[in-house]
Amino acid sequence: MEYGDAPAEVQKIFKDMKPIAVGPYADQYGMMVSALAPIRDPRNGQLLMVVRVDISADAWRAALDSARGESNLS
Repeated sequence: MEYGDAPAEVQKIFKDMKPIAVGPYADQYGMMVSALAPIRDPRNGQLLMVVRVDISADAWRAALDSARGESNLS
């Protein structure tokens, strides 16, 4: 599966093999934040897959504000 709107930073995971978070960024679905983690074969260390979780930037900001005890209400 190919995802053409992914930020360029997403490609780093295939080279560095380290979990990353990217965003907020705009794609066809709106403003998003993504977290990606490589899943490696424990026998040989080869990349098996990349797990990706997306959240809307609004929901991400709300969760951050809530964790900080802040509110977006004016």
